[in-house]
Amino acid sequence: MKQITILSQNKKDLIADVTQLMAVADIDIDSITGRNFGDQSIVTLTTKDDAEAFKVLQRHQDFQVMSENALIVRINDERGALAKLSRRFSDSGINIRSIRFVERHDGYALVAISTERTDEALKIVKDILVS
Repeated sequence: MKQITILSQNKKDLIADVTQLMAVADIDIDSITGRNFGDQSIVTLTTKDDAEAFKVLQRHQDFQVMSENALIVRINDERGALAKLSRRFSDSGINIRSIRFVERHDGYALVAISTERTDEALKIVKDILVS
């Protein structure tokens, strides 16, 4: 799966802008998260049409847009599970670029992970890999 990350300075309404652009382009959003860090705003999203979404977002002059592979894994939704997952990568010398919960329910969680070395990361999580 690809995830798209959008960065913008001084853009407190970045989520509104991104969702509007996706709506106008008739692109369904599968997941989206957003944060403001001082003068920086960041939104991460996934869609089923990531190539088109990427093109639409790149046209916006105020955005810095990046796309990267993300692995989706399923873990038990319990205290310490995310730490155990993160440790798999750390112990293998693979840096995690981003990690976030995509969904949580019925005792499990789906987690999206982006690393610098996707092929090696796949081997580390093959027992819990969803996508």
